[in-house]
Amino acid sequence: MGSSFGLVDFRGRPVDTSRHGGVRASMFIYIMVWLGNVANIANSMNMVSYLRGTMNMGVAAAATTSTNFVAALQMFTVPAAFLADSYVKRFYTVLIFAPVEILGYILLAIQAHVPSLHPPACGVNEPHNCEPVHGTNLSLLLLGMYMICIGEGAIRACLPALGGDQFDNADPVERRLESSFFNWYTFSVSMGSFFGLIFVVWLENNKGWGVGFAVCAAIVLLGLLIWAAGFPFYRNQVPTGSPITRIMQVMVVACKKRNFKLPGNPDDLNQMSDDNAKGLEVLHRTEGLQYVKIRPKYYCMSCCQFNYGSKTELCECDSSHHLPDSWTKQQ
Repeated sequence: MGSSFGLVDFRGRPVDTSRHGGVRASMFIYIMVWLGNVANIANSMNMVSYLRGTMNMGVAAAATTSTNFVAALQMFTVPAAFLADSYVKRFYTVLIFAPVEILGYILLAIQAHVPSLHPPACGVNEPHNCEPVHGTNLSLLLLGMYMICIGEGAIRACLPALGGDQFDNADPVERRLESSFFNWYTFSVSMGSFFGLIFVVWLENNKGWGVGFAVCAAIVLLGLLIWAAGFPFYRNQVPTGSPITRIMQVMVVACKKRNFKLPGNPDDLNQMSDDNAKGLEVLHRTEGLQYVKIRPKYYCMSCCQFNYGSKTELCECDSSHHLPDSWTKQQ
């Protein structure tokens, strides 16, 4: 039985590398990436046609709206990644936000299908008298588009990292497989783009935008279901709270302890061992910021309370630790 530090299975237990992760788990991710990009890339490239033809927007307005759509999709990856790394596991982040993307496609499909929800088609003899989308219908359009951005942003932020978690860098064999994973991940993105730009674009331009968006919703739903079926096989990174908070806590501790001298005995340093790691990755001691490692005054570097009383109470994000009186009296 093997294990990877910092990773747990779907029950929260340390992973068994013979059962969790590896190529088998990554196959579910490839399918999700492939099917997701069939819908996403096609609509990103074809959105101007929809805005010009169905929503009667001008060239500048359609191009700006389409560009904002792509930019928002990229921007939503930042909060999604922060949420996944700090508070929610990557699997649950995708599971929460991917349905939002599906609802966005359904909303666009309904708007494109129902005549009252989009402006009337332009007359052939009066191309300059077209009424562009406005008011409530414009709000409905933007809502559907940005719901897609929210869901796809979470997928783009979490799936590459989740795939990387399936391989242990400490294992030479898995290290090579990890490099292969990202090659196949890029191949899945390209294949999704290829099928989307052929099939989905043809569907939208020939069978109607309502049908095209509905098929996109079904494709993303299928990918989500297949990907979720791999849940028992995934290795999951344990969220460790906000990295900004942890950095600030370490800096405060470093300032408070700047005059302490490093003890000669390494056993007096604050070093987490494999026995008390609780699924977290064990980081080895470095030579920088040596005064934050001394055990007296601060037992945990990720502490959320500073107390200079006769008995110093310090805590991590998930548990509290009390120093023995003898340690405090020696200071």
